[in-house]
Amino acid sequence: MISGERATEIEQRLAELLEVEVDQLRDYLAGNIGASPTRRTGFRFVRGTHGGQYVRDRNGTDIVRNGLSVP
Repeated sequence: MISGERATEIEQRLAELLEVEVDQLRDYLAGNIGASPTRRTGFRFVRGTHGGQYVRDRNGTDIVRNGLSVP
């Protein structure tokens, strides 16, 4: 386990290397990413009669929500 100070240093360095804000880096790492028709995620949501499920699809652009298991 690393200290909070070290984690902050790592976040700042990564953000600097990627030329993004620390908050943007945190959002990306936490999976807080908006849907985009051009960004491939590798998953597609398939609806059924009583719900739906995510399936692997090379061209899929759906984002699997946190906490859901993937095939």
